[in-house]
Amino acid sequence: MPGAGGGRIVEEGNVRRRRTRKGDEILTENIRVTTQLLKERQGEWLDAARQAKSAFGEAADTAGKLEDCFFGQAIGGLKADFLTAESEGEKAFALLCRHLEKAGMIAEVYEEAERRNTGVIADN
Repeated sequence: MPGAGGGRIVEEGNVRRRRTRKGDEILTENIRVTTQLLKERQGEWLDAARQAKSAFGEAADTAGKLEDCFFGQAIGGLKADFLTAESEGEKAFALLCRHLEKAGMIAEVYEEAERRNTGVIADN
């Protein structure tokens, strides 16, 4: 596949290599993360974050129900700790998911740049 400046693009798995000639010298540039890989990983990471959030929520619910079986300060403290952590965890998971969603937007921006800019990668 041709690239900018007469270069040639070679894809090997998730690594894209651009080879160009500068005089008698052949230059190779590795692009380690392709937009396809970024989109795939974004989905995997979002799923993992959602599963972790769900598991944390279930643990907090379980801690809240321990008072049904156990009594004392230890259980009250555990419940209070989980309620505090649950609130902070909600914010942290929301922030994490927001950042992970940006990965897809970044991939789209790069793909659009590749389509528009003949100075990047031309897929002909």
